[in-house]
Amino acid sequence: QTFVGWWVRQIVEGQALQIFGDGRQVRDFNYVDDVVEALLLAATSDAAVGEAFNLGSADSTSLLDLAKLMVELNGGGECEIVAFPDRRKRIDIGDFHGDFRKAHNELGWQPRVGLRGGLLRTLEYYKEHLQHYV
Repeated sequence: QTFVGWWVRQIVEGQALQIFGDGRQVRDFNYVDDVVEALLLAATSDAAVGEAFNLGSADSTSLLDLAKLMVELNGGGECEIVAFPDRRKRIDIGDFHGDFRKAHNELGWQPRVGLRGGLLRTLEYYKEHLQHYV
């Protein structure tokens, strides 16, 4: 499970979002509908045969800013900075900025759902269906 999935569960259950490190680590996010669209385009394009494509968004976001946005969209909650557990620090990837130029140029793909909209949809879904996940 990704940290975003973990944070979604924490926030809808009323727990504080735990941010390992200082929160300045940067990530790039895509909404699942955009990922599915990219997969379908790749599956139906001759240009994709034998190729690898990266996805991403136009804007990278720090983990602290992501946590604050989740609290805002949830209508409340809190986040806390905690020390990196040793086992997690060893596998942390640092900053990640996706580059989707190849997917855009060869498949015509680009992200359509922004971070705010994707998080809002995700939070609303899990609030409505929480009983199936806990």
